[in-house]
Amino acid sequence: MNRKIRVYLDFIPLLILFISAAFLVRAAATSEILLQKRHYVGLIFLVLTTILFFVRRLFGVLFLGLTLLLGLIGVLSYSPGIITTSFGFGDGDSGVTLVRFQPIFLLWIVVYFTVSWRHIVGIGTKKYWNEVKNKER
Repeated sequence: MNRKIRVYLDFIPLLILFISAAFLVRAAATSEILLQKRHYVGLIFLVLTTILFFVRRLFGVLFLGLTLLLGLIGVLSYSPGIITTSFGFGDGDSGVTLVRFQPIFLLWIVVYFTVSWRHIVGIGTKKYWNEVKNKER
């Protein structure tokens, strides 16, 4: 695959987050929806990820993965109505929750891994980090 196309592919998950954040801000501005702490955390992480993307794209890609993982577990959110799904044992409040996550972030992580898999695989290789050190990536 052409190297320039690979660079553009890295921006797809970031663009998805920007569109979602734009809908969040629009919903908060035009309705009575109040932003919660996790919305503010999400917007701050989006700004940091964008800065890293343009300063050092590799670190931006990796930070984007961290942002998506934090969104998956509910630390941050980009949707006006925060929907959390949980799985566990038991009945109602007396049960034990094993997993709690935001389903939309699961979809976004699949997109992220699809377009940025070469970075994830490369993290474990010395050649990859030498290229990072020499600013080839």
